[in-house]
Amino acid sequence: MQIDVQIADLFGGRTQTLTFSEGMLTLVGPNGSGKTQVLHALRPGLAQHVKNRKIRYLSPGRLATIEQHRSDITGQNEGAPRFAETPVGGQHLTATRHSSSGIIGDVLALQQRPDLRIKVESRLQDLFQRRLTLQWSQAGLQMEFTRTDGGEPYAASREASGLLHLVSVLAAAFDDEVGALLLDEPEVSLHPQLQAYVFRELRGIAGDPGDPQRKLVVVSTHSPAMLRVTRPEHLTRLIFFQDTSNDPKQVPATAPELTSKSISGLLARMGESHRAAFFARRLLLVEGPSDELIAQALAIKLDLPLDAAGSQLVPVVGKGEMAAVRKLFALTGKDCAVVADLDAFVDDGKLIGDFYGVATIEDHIRTHGHRDLQMFSASVRDDLKKQIDSHYADLASVADKHPYWTLREKGAAEQVARVRAGTACLLNMNLEELNSLPNAAAWIALRTRTLSLLDALELGGCFVLRRGALESYSVSGGSAPGIRAKPEAAALEADAILATDEVLLRERMGDIVRALEYAAQQPRVDEAGQLRHLLLSALAPCLDSCTRQTSDMELNQRARAFLRDSASIFRIQNTTVDDALPRLKVELTSRILDRQKFPVEVTKDNLYETLTDALPSCSASRAASRAES
Repeated sequence: MQIDVQIADLFGGRTQTLTFSEGMLTLVGPNGSGKTQVLHALRPGLAQHVKNRKIRYLSPGRLATIEQHRSDITGQNEGAPRFAETPVGGQHLTATRHSSSGIIGDVLALQQRPDLRIKVESRLQDLFQRRLTLQWSQAGLQMEFTRTDGGEPYAASREASGLLHLVSVLAAAFDDEVGALLLDEPEVSLHPQLQAYVFRELRGIAGDPGDPQRKLVVVSTHSPAMLRVTRPEHLTRLIFFQDTSNDPKQVPATAPELTSKSISGLLARMGESHRAAFFARRLLLVEGPSDELIAQALAIKLDLPLDAAGSQLVPVVGKGEMAAVRKLFALTGKDCAVVADLDAFVDDGKLIGDFYGVATIEDHIRTHGHRDLQMFSASVRDDLKKQIDSHYADLASVADKHPYWTLREKGAAEQVARVRAGTACLLNMNLEELNSLPNAAAWIALRTRTLSLLDALELGGCFVLRRGALESYSVSGGSAPGIRAKPEAAALEADAILATDEVLLRERMGDIVRALEYAAQQPRVDEAGQLRHLLLSALAPCLDSCTRQTSDMELNQRARAFLRDSASIFRIQNTTVDDALPRLKVELTSRILDRQKFPVEVTKDNLYETLTDALPSCSASRAASRAES
């Protein structure tokens, strides 16, 4: 079943087609990406499919009618809630209860339908040991609860909000007069296990609305507990939102990736971190939980905001899984970057093959005189193997100490280990060491081409650990082969990272840092930039007309004329000595803004430079940090 949705100010006004392959669809995406508006816009298209049954929308604020009694919303009751006054709806609302987007419609349904009340109350008793009482009063319909283990009835406004949300969602779900249920954030206020319980109940009632026991269910959620993705076909029941400019993405049932055995196996054993990744904008795949722990510590230490950027680290167990995981999330429209050990690059072309056709990489490759990534990478990798096989002795004094060689398996695997160790050695030698090698010119040319290839791959999100494996980057004590083998070793390494100087980390772990910076691509909160803009807007005209006789009051009034109330966060003093060179002293009055470098004195000649020094932007701070590193 397909339903078209068109919203004039979303997705460029383009028509979006949502496909139901079973009775339930789940909308996934960040706040502000258009999910709620799509839920509302679905109503007309759903009407023809639900026959004579109703369409019900439940908003995240479904408890608003009760909240006004359980909270001092206006701030005029001295913080005291009015628990006793909790009418939930009136007789005049009964006829329009299905149009209600809140608990009013559900409580009225429970009052009208004893059978519906049994469905909901039996679950309340099992889960929370609560009984539900409804009775009319002069103020309206009153809802009260009683504990099954005894006690006096109490007003609904005294009850936990999670339990009240549960009453609303279950009543709407079991109401057979409803043929389509549109649920906006059903997880609100619910404990994680209770979220999973509600999701199972919703799946149980979802189906063909031609069956009176079933209804179409569309859920907008931010909770991994509200996802069921254990088989490839489950992907077709999710719709992924990015923002209001890009079209939401739904995996078509005909997608060839759905027949992949690797994806099928991956979904069958998918864990919590993978389910949570469906909510991220960008993913950074790392090789296993130990790598995840260390990368997370590095991101924290360097203040790289993965979460604010909508990014997530995803651990992948086994090199063979990396391609399957990337293929899976690429199918759902995610930007999927990877951090891989050097052997994934050296051993075969599978890793690089996943990035064939990525525009940023291919464009860079072509501007540097190569036909495409496939040809360039094959040439580099072939030449690496030939050169190392023929002239390994040139590198042996260093390469023989690398873990790729010292921890090698005996026999046929030695040739592979030799190429791995030789490549790692070549990539990390300095120019002086390279020039001292026999066949120096050939080694330098080969190294230059290899680094050029790896740099190009990073433009598209493929980061290769050029030292080898993660243990070669250890800051806790040189090479630490046990990092990946033992989680406790990774935890110790993470502690060491948090205690290490940032400059040293950027030097030692640069390959991983670049991957994290790629994943964290998002402007940081820039309070300084906004404040600098305000000050420039006010101080420039003040300086332009200032003389020794201009009063401080006059200057501050002039600033207020330009900035209105925003001028209250700073104070201007006239410190002019020579009318030809007006000078102003500026101090911040706000206690919550950074005023470490204030007060400052400014003139026409130094206004911009002084404010830029006192209030550097985030981008300028980052650039200075990188330059220093």
